Amino acid sequence: MVDGCPGDTVAGTIMVYERFGDTVARTIMVDGSFGDTVARTIMVDECLGDTVARTIMVDECPGDTVAKTIMVDECFGDSVARTIMVDGCLGDTVARTIMVDESPNDGV
Repeated sequence: MVDGCPGDTVAGTIMVYERFGDTVARTIMVDGSFGDTVARTIMVDECLGDTVARTIMVDECPGDTVAKTIMVDECFGDSVARTIMVDGCLGDTVARTIMVDESPNDGV
């Protein structure tokens, strides 16, 4: 944990389990002077199929949020899901979701 400017915080966690499949989880949280927050989570599980999940949240001016999630599962077919949400100071919101499933029967 690092404390720089008032409220600044950086936390990192890495966990690895080799018994039921390798898993790596990392979380980074940064809190700036104006409440800015950046969080990233990466999880990989090789037991039931490779899975990668990443979440990024950024809060700059009050109410602004950007979130991105990417999930890949190779056990039952490759899937990629991405969600981006942006909320501006005036309440503007943009959401985008992309899902791709490469299972043999999907024809993708």
